Amino acid sequence: EFGYLEKLIGQITPDASVMTQNNLLVRFTHHKEMWLLRDNYEYYKPEYILLDLNPGQNPNNFFGPIKNIDSFFIHLKNDPLYKIVYETDFQYIFKRL
Repeated sequence: EFGYLEKLIGQITPDASVMTQNNLLVRFTHHKEMWLLRDNYEYYKPEYILLDLNPGQNPNNFFGPIKNIDSFFIHLKNDPLYKIVYETDFQYIFKRL
């Protein structure tokens, strides 16, 4: 049922630092550095930022220090230090350049 999430998560190597939403973060506990999504992601400089923006998700999936996921996504998409390296209709992986 959630194979699409497995494919998303499988794109990240175990040695990479990652920032993602609440419901996916638990999948990266074996990583050396991991963070909950934050508006000030630039401070943490994660190698990868993962987003699953599928509609109808539990609002708790974006629980934490992020104020607005739509604004966050637009800001990240326009950040010259990050580029999209994986994309589906609703999933995105941004990689730090």
